[in-house]
Amino acid sequence: MIRLIVTDLDDTLLDARGRLPAQNIEALQEARNRGAVVTIATGRMTSAAVGFARQLGVDSPMIVFNGGLVYDPVHENVIYENPVPLDLTREILRMAEEMGVYIQYFDRDHYYFERRCSYANAYGAHVGFAGIETKQKLSEWVAQPASKLLIDTRPEIRDEVCAKFREAFCDRLNIMPTRMSYIEFVANGVDKGVALEKLAESMGLCPDEVAAFGDAQNDIGMLKWAGHGWWMQNGHPTVRSAAKYIAPANTEFGVARAIDEMIQNGLL
Repeated sequence: MIRLIVTDLDDTLLDARGRLPAQNIEALQEARNRGAVVTIATGRMTSAAVGFARQLGVDSPMIVFNGGLVYDPVHENVIYENPVPLDLTREILRMAEEMGVYIQYFDRDHYYFERRCSYANAYGAHVGFAGIETKQKLSEWVAQPASKLLIDTRPEIRDEVCAKFREAFCDRLNIMPTRMSYIEFVANGVDKGVALEKLAESMGLCPDEVAAFGDAQNDIGMLKWAGHGWWMQNGHPTVRSAAKYIAPANTEFGVARAIDEMIQNGLL
């Protein structure tokens, strides 16, 4: 039986406009009624994920920052955390500043940028939270390790920019392209799959008791680890092989339809 359901947000649980469809809410609530714990695994910061958790009625620990933090916001308890070390955080920020690309720094609850601009405004609209303007270079301002760093650039040059950072930092960081124009930086070893394993261990669960939903390259680890990994049909084609099952696209309420299928098959 499935006792834990973990779902990505963007392009998985949410629709094309970043909203949480009623069909998905109802399906996940039915899964909870049948005894499963439901939670979120996202690249977003904690405060940007909590609102969706509330809509779902979820009060369990969440995976945020692409697996850099497993956090229980109800009891304010950290189950697992792996931030980017301060010296490495400063190196990344300096390189971005020298290249002239927009970058954001995240702690657990907030994100920061040097100057407000179109990228900052677009990100704020996307997550529903306005960031904080430091009005000085982040590499000089920052004083704590980063939960995550994020570059937003033009989609047509994102992969080129990403390749330069991967060459510069090699195995010292986990660097991943996520949305069309995003490049995200988390500590080496950080992965949604690692975080999911830590969460499941804290609950005494094995992979066969876990279902996971995702669409993007940052979801590969958790789709592989879960005994019931579901790739969204709208997802990146390179992610397909990581999952055991295929769910309909996020615009077709794929999570809800997959949960219905699991119920029909006696897994919930």
